[in-house]
Amino acid sequence: MILHGLCVFLLALCLLCSVLSILISFYNSVSNPYETFMGPIGVYVCSSTSACLSLLVLIIFVLNITVTTMAEELVPSIETIASVLLTNKTSQMQVGYFLVIPYMVLSLGAILLIYLYEHTAYTHRREQERPTEDAPKEIMMY
Repeated sequence: MILHGLCVFLLALCLLCSVLSILISFYNSVSNPYETFMGPIGVYVCSSTSACLSLLVLIIFVLNITVTTMAEELVPSIETIASVLLTNKTSQMQVGYFLVIPYMVLSLGAILLIYLYEHTAYTHRREQERPTEDAPKEIMMY
């Protein structure tokens, strides 16, 4: 039961990190280009924290379902059905569990997108700093 609570808490932290990543991206896109809030580092940190926590949730939840006997102990603990005899005990993952996987992929995609944008902007700035390297030598002499 504690591991389920931990999974819910970690998923709430994932959601908070995603909201922070979105807010940082929106603020940086509408603010002055020379004044950004944490720049791309903020998006990197929030998105990577979110992706790592969601991976941790996936692992903890699977271990909790397969290794522990939490489901077998939970059903008899309900007072109205205490006299139930459990047979064919199985646990299965539902849609909510598998929706964490695209969430993790999208968080990693955000990191990749910001990295590619920063790399392209850096390459463009470097090309603008050296405009005369490709010019003919006769033009550079004057």
